[in-house]
Amino acid sequence: MWPLLFLWHRHSCRCKLRHRQECLCYPLPTGRSVGATFPMTTSPMTLPKYANREVESSVFPGRPSPLTGRMRYLWIVSFASFLFVSPGAAQSPGNQVPSTVLHQIAAEFQQGDIPEAERMVRAALEKAPRDPAALSLLGVILDAQQRYDDAESAYQQALAVAPGSPGILNNLGNHYLAQGKTGPARAAFLKVVAAEPRHPNANMQLAQLSVDARQGAAALQYLDRLPPENRALPSVEILRAQAMKLTGQDKAAASLLGEIERKGGNDPRVAFSLGVTYADWKRYGEAESAFTRALDADPTNYDILYNLGLAAQHAGHTTRALEVYRVALQQRPNDPDCLMNMASIYTQTGHADEAIVPLMQAHNAAPERPEILFALAQTSQDIGFYGDAAIAIDQYLKLKPHDDIARRGLYQLRFQRQTQSRVEHHSP
Repeated sequence: MWPLLFLWHRHSCRCKLRHRQECLCYPLPTGRSVGATFPMTTSPMTLPKYANREVESSVFPGRPSPLTGRMRYLWIVSFASFLFVSPGAAQSPGNQVPSTVLHQIAAEFQQGDIPEAERMVRAALEKAPRDPAALSLLGVILDAQQRYDDAESAYQQALAVAPGSPGILNNLGNHYLAQGKTGPARAAFLKVVAAEPRHPNANMQLAQLSVDARQGAAALQYLDRLPPENRALPSVEILRAQAMKLTGQDKAAASLLGEIERKGGNDPRVAFSLGVTYADWKRYGEAESAFTRALDADPTNYDILYNLGLAAQHAGHTTRALEVYRVALQQRPNDPDCLMNMASIYTQTGHADEAIVPLMQAHNAAPERPEILFALAQTSQDIGFYGDAAIAIDQYLKLKPHDDIARRGLYQLRFQRQTQSRVEHHSP
């Protein structure tokens, strides 16, 4: 028998909210394990892109304004499992790292001392270089440092010793998710559930990947594999509501989400996830309320501020959205997305002239992003600054040389600029 030790593994992310949600506990077998359980959460919960009201331009007919908002997403910690191979399963006891040493390394990692954890596991591997548990643990530690190539090597070495190990494959799936490689991640988790059909993390990750792919029925199948005590957890119920919505069960999904909100909506972790779901369902007023509750518990969290501003903007509460964006920009003055959203509000409320400054700031912060240049060109054209618009669209075309509509717009802008110059020249 191969006992498992489960440990938290934090993915790198842009969001400061890295709280655990309600636990999914997986009981540990006896043997080379620590006789305890470690909780688990759902996979990363992402927020899609929401386009603002489309504004057509006379120079770029049929092209909506590129001033769009992208909600930030909250990466929830994944559930890492470490395979502790019992003596005789793959190698002799003398070629294994003692379980007490592995537990000490895991404790250092959990406490946040990642350099020390890496030093300890490498020292242990010098004595037992083919211990799959130690190699898998090294992979998780390297993933936490975003050293993905080195982590990949560690996992492959572990699988060479213990091929088909659900624990190592689970860690490998988390490793791919951390890099946004959903295809390989899904393949790894499918191998896990083939060996352990009720594996908590693998089924949760597969359910989330299915929701992301708009495959609600598949997501419900994975969720149904979870033990009954886990299905009532808020993180699982929210994911189930998302899957039900995708299968056309709109009323049941809304009812479930409302019940979750009544039971635990004041928990900032639950509130954030509710905000994510409401926004995905285009129920922006409820998303705004949910993000407000999350912000009450963490008022300086930039990503909550950003999402709250975007939800308020889409709910039509533009004054509040601007106020929230201004508070957010006090923390990150040069965030291009926040600046773009502010410019979008100014444009949509008839104050396009006020949009130029945040757009210029956004362009200076992210000169490689063509959509900012396009927005700058369109807004400059809207307020009659044809020369500035032509300069911006010319820079845009250097990044997007095959955009024929924009190229035709550039010719039109040059003509308008020439006409404007002649009028100014002949004016008394």
